[in-house]
Amino acid sequence: MVEDSVLWKKIRRGDKNSFDELYNRYSDVLFNYSRKLTISQILVEESIQDLFFKIWIKREKLSKVENVKAYLFLSIRRILLRKVKEEVNSSFSSLDKNQNIFVISDESRMIEEERRNDQNRLVESAFSFLTQRQKEIVFLKFFENLSYAEISDILEIDIKGTYKLMARAIQKLREVLNKKKF
Repeated sequence: MVEDSVLWKKIRRGDKNSFDELYNRYSDVLFNYSRKLTISQILVEESIQDLFFKIWIKREKLSKVENVKAYLFLSIRRILLRKVKEEVNSSFSSLDKNQNIFVISDESRMIEEERRNDQNRLVESAFSFLTQRQKEIVFLKFFENLSYAEISDILEIDIKGTYKLMARAIQKLREVLNKKKF
């Protein structure tokens, strides 16, 4: 398998096959990550298309990237946050004064249904006690196997904050699972 950095270099030179390979390698992973950030499948699909479209259109202007996977995760996260913000702003601007406003918290956007065995369902229920950032860091570390340095770049916090956030998430999971007699 060709390394990501080699693919990136070839994409910068206009190699369509390398672009296709990068897309095939990361589109599903980015989809799964993005679904942790929003429940809107359409928004996720549009954001992934936007990301790869921008990469291809701006391929000649792309800078050298040390870690392509982290770059893609950070980029998709920024695109999604911008799109969600735009959606919220357009929703508020279109409301009449007499309409009720319901704002859905970020945590509720993070919760999605997963079909797993009994043990996984118990762990999933414990995840509902975590904050959005704690869920995100657990996903990036344990499901995407990213390093703390890569996660700190994606979450845009310093490395010490990344370790603290992970420690708090693990501590909260332990507390919840001990109460449920895991």
